[in-house]
Amino acid sequence: MNQVPTHAEDILDIRYRNKEIFSKIKAQVDEAAKKHGLNTDTKMLGACMDVDRRDKAVCEFVEIAEKVLGRKIEEGHSAGSTDGRYFCDKGIPCIVIQPNGDGRHSDDEWVDRNGVEDLTEVLLQYIEKYALIK
Repeated sequence: MNQVPTHAEDILDIRYRNKEIFSKIKAQVDEAAKKHGLNTDTKMLGACMDVDRRDKAVCEFVEIAEKVLGRKIEEGHSAGSTDGRYFCDKGIPCIVIQPNGDGRHSDDEWVDRNGVEDLTEVLLQYIEKYALIK
């Protein structure tokens, strides 16, 4: 004889790029739950990394990076997490940039030496041009 439990739970891990997208996803989940007589509860809500590519500081960084690297910098997206989200949540623009490499967080992780040197040059030029050091 088959039996159906009287109680069941499920956990959804929803990744979102900004609060507007989160609100839309939450509304869809709540609507589907209501349709089937289910309850929803948000257990944890983290900050998201939402950077305005038109922000002056971001534009200045990208301009320097493109000059040093000799190519256009493309905007990317990741479902992963970064501590940059905490800065963005406080209104501080944050850029995540990295040299070529692979195997993140593994025993086989590596990065390209020339890429590290290029990134260092980008950071130095940005700091020299825009940092206020007294």
